[in-house]
Amino acid sequence: MRFLTTLLVLLSAAPLFTQTAHPQRTVVESISVTSDSSVSSQHLQQVEQEIRKHDYPPDPAQEIAQRANFELQKDGYFKAETSVAEMRVLSNNPAQPTVAVTLRITEGQQYRLKEIVFQNNKVFSNSQLRTQFPIANGDTFDAEKIRKGLDALRELYAGKGYINAVPVPGTVADTRGWVKLIVDMDEGAQFRVQSLQLHGREEWAPEKAERLLQIWRPYAEHTYSPTMIEEIQQAMMEMFPGLTYDEALPAITQNPERKTVNIALSLPRTVAAK
Repeated sequence: MRFLTTLLVLLSAAPLFTQTAHPQRTVVESISVTSDSSVSSQHLQQVEQEIRKHDYPPDPAQEIAQRANFELQKDGYFKAETSVAEMRVLSNNPAQPTVAVTLRITEGQQYRLKEIVFQNNKVFSNSQLRTQFPIANGDTFDAEKIRKGLDALRELYAGKGYINAVPVPGTVADTRGWVKLIVDMDEGAQFRVQSLQLHGREEWAPEKAERLLQIWRPYAEHTYSPTMIEEIQQAMMEMFPGLTYDEALPAITQNPERKTVNIALSLPRTVAAK
C-alpha cells in the first residue's frame, strides 16, 4: 500500500519559526505528555530541550506543537502528530509569564529516504540538483535536511537569474518505511539587471555614489546575480558604519514583461542626517 502526501512544512523558504517582537514572552517551565501518547523517552527529552530553548507569544500552543512536531520529523517521524492537550499558568508575571504544558504526541512510523526525483527541471541536470541535498539515499528522512536542500535549490537558481524559481516537494511513502521525495521545479523566467537607482541622489557623497555604481556596472544588462546584492550591502556597511544588514539591503523591483530587475538604494534618515 502506498500513499501520496505533500510536505507543506517544507515549502517555506523562510525559517520555520519566526520570533516576533512582543512586550510579553511566555516561558515554558515544564513539559509532560498525556497517558495515551506514544513517544520514546529519548525523543521526549529532545522535544523538551527544543521547546524550552525558546520563549513564546501570549498564545503559544500552536508554535509549541509545531516545534515538537518538527523535532520528531528531523528523526524521520515525518507523519508525527503533536498537539497541546493542556497548558497551566504557573506565574502571571506581566513581562514573562510561565506555563506548564501537557502534549499529546503520536510519533508514528520512522521513515528513510529511498530517492529524490526531479521533474520539469531544464536549467540544471538531475545530478546538479541532487547534490544540493545534504542527505543520502537510505538515510533517516530528516525534514530539516530536506528543507536545507530546498533552500539550496532556490539559491542555485537565483545565482543564474531565476529569482522566482520554486521547488515544490511531495512524497510517496510505503508501509515499509521508505519515502520517495519528488521535487517539481517551477523554474520561472531568467531575469537580468537593468538599473541601479540612488534615491535622494543629491544627499549622496559623490565618491560613495560612484563606488556603488562601480559595483553595479559589470552586472548591468547581464543576468541577475545575488553576488551583486551582497557586494552592495557590504559596501554600504563599510561606507556608513553602524548601518545594519537589513538597512543596507537594496530594494529589488521586478518587471516581469521585460524580465528585468531594478535595484534601488535610499539613505536611512539617521545616516543622511549625519
